[in-house]
Amino acid sequence: MKVKRGKVKKMRKAKVKLITALSLTVVMLAAMTGIAAAAGVYVHGQVVDSNNVGVADAEVNVYQSADHTNNIGTTTSNDDGTYGVDISDSGLGSGDTVYVTASKVDVGSGDDSGTITEYGWANVAVVIVKIDIPEFATLAIPMGIAILSGLFFLNHRKRREE
Repeated sequence: MKVKRGKVKKMRKAKVKLITALSLTVVMLAAMTGIAAAAGVYVHGQVVDSNNVGVADAEVNVYQSADHTNNIGTTTSNDDGTYGVDISDSGLGSGDTVYVTASKVDVGSGDDSGTITEYGWANVAVVIVKIDIPEFATLAIPMGIAILSGLFFLNHRKRREE
C-alpha cells in the first residue's frame, strides 16, 4: 500500500507543528516557574499609633512563630510608618502566617499577624499602643490626702470618746 506524497507532507507538517507547540509550552512553563520563584515573599504594612498616625523609625520584626522566637526579618519603618521586609529565604509561602512586632522608645509597642497570600504578600498593620504609667505625684497626692484624712478622722473619734 502506497501513501501519497501529499499526505506525507501534511503528516510531517502536523508533526512539526505539534513538536513546536510542545516545545513552546515547555519553554513557557519554565519561564513562568522562574518568574514565580523570583517573585519572593514579602511582608509589608504600616506602623501607626492609637490615633492612626504613622510612626517613623519604629523597629519592625517579623517572626515565623506566634511566640516571637524565630525572627525571619527586621527593618525600620519609613517617615509615614510604612515598612516592607523580604522574607523569601524563610521557606514560608502562600497560606502561612507571619507575626509582626513594632516598637519605638517613648512611643510604645504593638504586634499583629497576617497570612501570606497566593501572590506572596502579607499585609500586616501594627498599632503601637503607649501604656502610660502615672507619674509619682499623680499617685502620691491622692494617697497622701487619703492617709491624712484617715488620721484626722481617727484623731477626731479618739477625742470624742474622752
